[in-house]
Amino acid sequence: MKCRLGRLAQTIGARHIHTITAAEVEEWLDEQKYTGQSRINYLRVFTSFFNYARMRRLIEFNPADRSAI
Repeated sequence: MKCRLGRLAQTIGARHIHTITAAEVEEWLDEQKYTGQSRINYLRVFTSFFNYARMRRLIEFNPADRSAI
């Protein structure tokens, strides 16, 4: 999990978590050319991470949620 989140963090940098959009998550996945199971695996990790942030009230919505993408 850390590795997958680390790759996204390298792109997003030191931004606040609430500024990350669903479009950015989708764009990042597209840029990495992830398809099939790899894309699903990354999305699952991101969804879990953002759900945790939502539970902690750091964000209002999960930008990795499939309905947001």
